Amino acid sequence: MDGATAVLDAAPRRSGVKHLVPCHCILPQFRSRAEPVFHRFVVFSVIDEHDNVVPKNVQCDNCSALHRVTEIGRSEIAVGADESRAVRTIDDIAVGLPERLSALLRSYDARLSTWEECEFVLDESRWDTAVVLTRDNDAGVTRGKAVRIKSSDRYVIEQYEMRLEF
Repeated sequence: MDGATAVLDAAPRRSGVKHLVPCHCILPQFRSRAEPVFHRFVVFSVIDEHDNVVPKNVQCDNCSALHRVTEIGRSEIAVGADESRAVRTIDDIAVGLPERLSALLRSYDARLSTWEECEFVLDESRWDTAVVLTRDNDAGVTRGKAVRIKSSDRYVIEQYEMRLEF
């Protein structure tokens, strides 16, 4: 190459994010309010190399309405389509995860979005990533536990604490 150095562009990487999606349902504790408080639930979305959300179908964890997620924080509700067998479940994801990680997530009664995040970390080899398992808020302090995925077969449970200051 005549002494020239070849520069290779790093392949664009996908990323992932947990975010809230609003539903049309109202939790029982909010039904008596004058202003409705609509339920929101956590989903995990993959962001492609062009910064677009990879579309996917999810179900509301309260009313089972089918949502098509195409943007962060937004979805379209599929009218009349509840309880779809085409939506991925925890059992679907567990088949592809290491047994010890699956057992850990089950022991913490992890939500679907947490299972999806762990699957993403493993699939994308995002080693040393912490995935939140528990979260408690008390007087401006958030405490909890996370699993740090060190490699495909090594996991560490860590405690964390964050102070929110305004």
